[in-house]
Amino acid sequence: MTREDVLRAVEERDVKFIRLWFTDIQGRLKSFALPVEELETALERGVRFDGSSITGFNPVEESDMVAVPDPATFAILPYRPQEQAVARMLCDIRTLEGLFESLATRDLRIYAEAQDDHVYHYQEHSGGLGVDLVVVQANGGWAGFQVRLGGALIDEAAAALTRMATTRAVHPSMALAVITASEYGYRRLDDVWVVPLGCLGP
Repeated sequence: MTREDVLRAVEERDVKFIRLWFTDIQGRLKSFALPVEELETALERGVRFDGSSITGFNPVEESDMVAVPDPATFAILPYRPQEQAVARMLCDIRTLEGLFESLATRDLRIYAEAQDDHVYHYQEHSGGLGVDLVVVQANGGWAGFQVRLGGALIDEAAAALTRMATTRAVHPSMALAVITASEYGYRRLDDVWVVPLGCLGP
């Protein structure tokens, strides 16, 4: 079942709430209810929750997590009234940082593939230099992107991009950028751009 199938079924079956199911690390079922009005956003972006309240999940200082519903697991709960029904979906659990990177990767890949470009991750086996996303053109041109949710990590991310451009790349970069959750974009003194994720949207 696809995302569109779920939205159609919810409307046809008069579903009012979705139970989002997942398990903690001990295998115990956890869930919370989602009003149907929030379902479309949840399918696209996931639902944030406090992971510190779940056994084995993140501590309080790293508690933001995201439940991402899997449309293939959608089902109407048979033991609830069929009018104003309740459905359920199983969820993948991700950290907010992981979800943020996956959204940036998705958006960059859409643009790159439209130009017949390719998107790669760059990580040296020694555990040294790493760049989250590298877009490569057929002619060898490339652009490097780091994805960082926190503004305090921009300097470190920009330094890795500059290091790759000056010591690893055969061709000069077309652009170096750090994608963040900030509201404004700007160009740093080291010529690395800071780009809000929203700028990658349609």
